[in-house]
Amino acid sequence: GPLSPVAYKKKKVFRTSLFGAKVIISTDHEVNMEMAKSSTQLGATESLRRLFGENSDFLQRKEIDKYVRNLTSRFVGPENLKTNLIQDMYVLSRNYFEMDDKAISSSFDIKEAATKMVVDLIVKKVIGEMEYEAIRELGLCWTAFRTNWFSFSYSVPGTTVYRFVKARSKVTKLLKSVIQKKNASKEGLGDFLDILFDEMKKDGAALDIDRAVNLIFTFFILSQETTHGILAATVKLVADHPDVMEELKREHDAVIENQGDNQASLTWEEYTSMTFTHMVIKETLRFTSAQPTVHRIPTEDARVGGWLIILCCIIICYSSHLTIPYKHKHEHILCFFSVRSFRLFALRNYSGLYISLYFFLRLLSFLEV
Repeated sequence: GPLSPVAYKKKKVFRTSLFGAKVIISTDHEVNMEMAKSSTQLGATESLRRLFGENSDFLQRKEIDKYVRNLTSRFVGPENLKTNLIQDMYVLSRNYFEMDDKAISSSFDIKEAATKMVVDLIVKKVIGEMEYEAIRELGLCWTAFRTNWFSFSYSVPGTTVYRFVKARSKVTKLLKSVIQKKNASKEGLGDFLDILFDEMKKDGAALDIDRAVNLIFTFFILSQETTHGILAATVKLVADHPDVMEELKREHDAVIENQGDNQASLTWEEYTSMTFTHMVIKETLRFTSAQPTVHRIPTEDARVGGWLIILCCIIICYSSHLTIPYKHKHEHILCFFSVRSFRLFALRNYSGLYISLYFFLRLLSFLEV
């Protein structure tokens, strides 16, 4: 069978039905590593394809995935983060909480606030200036995109997934109309849209209007789904550790004091100087995950522990520090420990999320959690 005896005994690997398809779910580190090394393709179920669209780059082969990542890295990568995004996030976070007195004086919904901030930033940076009615329509559609996508069949009217599919159809039509108008006028472009239009001009370009619409739609969804949950987890972790909160306040107060009356912007030097804040962010990212599962279909048979994982079956790998076997027991390995010494690999892929966490911690340092 496809399951190793040890993994099966400990229920680390098991068969089930998920998203309307038969799948194998693995929390076994050995199996997950073998899937990462072997030749695999993205294992999208029919329901996922229905949600994101059959031609979505999110569901395509590795070559397209690499191409899309290279495109998006020009928008949310370290260079643009340093020159543009850091200032935009700084201004947005200040304005948002200055306008929202309720957030300062009482409780508020972390996930809802984070979603609004992310959407506000992405609409401006990705698409650019939009008519009020288009922004309003787009905002209404985003309310359908929440986490419980796979609760029921997508063909049953009134269910979460059914609303998602209908909203996706509406959003893609709206985005296509906006992008076509901007492509014709070349006015009010967002940073990301500017990158996409430049890419379309190249000879033999793999990008066209439909693919650009699909890419922007996926970018919106993944930005919402990966950010607000992690920000909410950050609040919980910091609130449970008053000593961490106290040190955050001390570090951010010191920066503000050094700024004096010049608090309209944040320099890169000030951002990088807050070493404790960055430790907290890295530790938060160790505890949470922007991509908790990886869906794969082996393109060839893979042997793990003497057992065979056959090709063409969908495998959902769940990778977490909780599932990694450590040779030595660490007292704090399962505890939030902000001054832990470790290296965060591939941080460049999370630069947008990283900067969001940074400004959220900055805001928390001024609020009572």
